[in-house]
Amino acid sequence: MISKRKKVYSDDLLNIVNRFLVKLEEIEQKLGNDFLINQGLFIMITAYFEDAIRELMRIVLVAFPEKLTKDSYTISREQICEVADKGHSIIINNELYFLFKDGVRSQLEKLLKILFNKEYRNEKKIGNKKSISKEEKESIIKLEEISLYRNALIHNAGRVSVEINERVKYFKPQNGTDLKFDSKSIKLFIQEYVKFFQHISNEIKNTFSSYQHLSVIERTENLWGDCFSSSMLQFKDYWNIDYERDLITGIKYPESERSISSSEKVLLSIWRHQFDDSIKTEEFLLCSVNYHKIYELYKGLDNLKFYYMKQQAEKN
Repeated sequence: MISKRKKVYSDDLLNIVNRFLVKLEEIEQKLGNDFLINQGLFIMITAYFEDAIRELMRIVLVAFPEKLTKDSYTISREQICEVADKGHSIIINNELYFLFKDGVRSQLEKLLKILFNKEYRNEKKIGNKKSISKEEKESIIKLEEISLYRNALIHNAGRVSVEINERVKYFKPQNGTDLKFDSKSIKLFIQEYVKFFQHISNEIKNTFSSYQHLSVIERTENLWGDCFSSSMLQFKDYWNIDYERDLITGIKYPESERSISSSEKVLLSIWRHQFDDSIKTEEFLLCSVNYHKIYELYKGLDNLKFYYMKQQAEKN
């Protein structure tokens, strides 16, 4: 099982925000006079939006499951098996699925709570940094109204719904029963998404530290922690570390290694082979290992350029 990492870095969260903003820019350039095409592009925007806020919450909740809003959870026998194989992220994904049935306002309120510990408070409490601000409240309402347009398009054949007539304040539809989805209206929606996510980006920078500020050893140790959960697999017990030069200089072979599981031996051999290619990787069958974990391990080692560590140590 992957151990939870008690650290969230701004880089991971900002990557999600930036990807969404790029998608918005690409979609905006494709808007035109064809209402049918515009409708499809609008649906894409709302889908990308949901994916972005879901992934932001997922990253934080996997690291800090105590931020889940409910006190207790019921899981099936099948889910217990999945948790044993893939870790507690299975529970997180399941809870996010149910959360997204509650509507955009609830989703965004949970987002601010999970990421920044913000919630609705008495506005008379001036200077309370944990309160959802007036600007954030307004933005949440606007994005909720945009979601009502999405619902009307999907569930009401693009006609003005009762919900829109009764609840929309900022984006009142023009006269008539059909929603036109002209490029001007959708661009206004895009502006609201951009405004909210730019605000989220600033909050992320103020709340979370940057992965880029970590030393190479600190990044390597984080990847090790994501890979292993066993108390017998402590990073410092398996590597010779030169903190002054920010390098791993050699491999250790502790006695406790004999007691680790076969799947952990496979992962450990991957680490060692990537440091020193003369060391063979343990043979394994895909059915006997968590190949998602192996994929994430190789991706992490590649990002770190871990396979050059030995060469750098020898040069110095």
